[in-house]
Amino acid sequence: MAMENLTSSDGTTAQAQPGEYRIIKGVGYRYFKATAVAIAAYSILSGATPIVMEAATTTTATALGTAGGLCAVVQFAVGASEYFWAPVGPWYLSWDDSTAIKVLAANVTAGNLLYSTGTAGVLDDDSAGSTIPVIGLVSLGATTQAATTCYAFKQLSWAK
Repeated sequence: MAMENLTSSDGTTAQAQPGEYRIIKGVGYRYFKATAVAIAAYSILSGATPIVMEAATTTTATALGTAGGLCAVVQFAVGASEYFWAPVGPWYLSWDDSTAIKVLAANVTAGNLLYSTGTAGVLDDDSAGSTIPVIGLVSLGATTQAATTCYAFKQLSWAK
């Protein structure tokens, strides 16, 4: 078994069993494969299986929320069809106990529930464009169109 690479993807060759869940230094991670589309760092992800994930939008979150799909927050850019570890919760501090786990967000206030948006990988605390929140994820900081610090009090999921 290879060591978990928490700072970059493993490329197109799997180094662990896709869908595998591990607690690494107090943070819950799952091993995924990206779809045929690259994913930006700090994107919120959605996927119908534990294997294939993509940057989430309201459209994918709605479909997956109804079906109970998976949710994660990738901490680095991932190329198309690459394998990677991503936090799925729970966590408060990051893998090294000093660098915060972040998620892309648009105009959020600390402590608010975060919802999917029409922009791939980005969340917002305004539910006007979406009724699909990420269950278990809370913003720790305020931001405008940037990555914000967050924590997860349980494994992440899209609301059903």
